[in-house]
Amino acid sequence: LSDPGSTFKLMSLLDMLEENVADTAQKVDTERGVYTIYGRHVRDYKAGGYGVISLRKAFIKSSNTGIVKTAYKAFEGKQGDFIDRLFKMQVGQKTGIDIAGEPEPYIPVPGSPKWSGISMPWVSYGYELRLTPLQTLSLFNAVANDGVYLQPHILSQVRRDGKLVESVRPKSRGKIASDKNIKIMQDLLAAVVEDREGTAHTACSDPNLRMAGKTGTAQY
Repeated sequence: LSDPGSTFKLMSLLDMLEENVADTAQKVDTERGVYTIYGRHVRDYKAGGYGVISLRKAFIKSSNTGIVKTAYKAFEGKQGDFIDRLFKMQVGQKTGIDIAGEPEPYIPVPGSPKWSGISMPWVSYGYELRLTPLQTLSLFNAVANDGVYLQPHILSQVRRDGKLVESVRPKSRGKIASDKNIKIMQDLLAAVVEDREGTAHTACSDPNLRMAGKTGTAQY
């Protein structure tokens, strides 16, 4: 388990879209690269920030201040709604993969001993929660799979004396979000790679190959 860092912005933005509290076209001031909440600072990778940009651009540029500021203001007075939506999107669940020892993901909830005034905004850009890489990947896979969460598995078949005894198929755990918002996130993930301002623009140099994804860093 570890902080997912900026990879978690996928789920934070999807959360805001599902709760209908934000729109990717709306503008956000990145505060010259530093946004302060209760004396704690959220900083952008780029010194000086990105000025006033759309929420869409905040995502493809992976602006910490843009995402956190938008989420913090959107859920002011109702931070529990942000956390509740994460659980509805299956963020706080084990993947159920057929390997022993998968740890329980951790997400702080209002009223718990570790909850504070910065918990919700810190979660929005990938801190104060803990996921395994596979748990994060399974959420990305659900977005790529048109919103359907498939339980990952290692075992494909069981054979005895050459005869098939059991065949394992992926199990669907249902949809994590609406078709409309999943499509928006798919387009944004593609823009992270394809847009010249995207943080992963250098990840693909083949014009015949399309890629989508999200860069992610975490401070330790």
